[in-house]
Amino acid sequence: MTAAEGLPIPILEAQVSGVFVVNSSPGGVNDNLTDKQTGFAFPEKDSKALSHVLIDALKSLQENTNIVVSQINLIKIKKLRHTIEKNYDKYAQ
Repeated sequence: MTAAEGLPIPILEAQVSGVFVVNSSPGGVNDNLTDKQTGFAFPEKDSKALSHVLIDALKSLQENTNIVVSQINLIKIKKLRHTIEKNYDKYAQ
């Protein structure tokens, strides 16, 4: 991507797919990023900043994965509890 480009379609596609965007380009691209939520931005040609952004992205992905796993487990527990409560009266007699 060049400095002259506006908001490229691949960035929009990545965001719609739920993929984090790591971006170093100036201009309108960063206007569409919410830092550490929909993507990560860093200054162009700054490899040290890139390394920090990648570490932050990986940490964020791990945190989001933990949240999703916790939510899935909570749903499973609620379903199990519902099944037990539903069947308890049937078998308790």
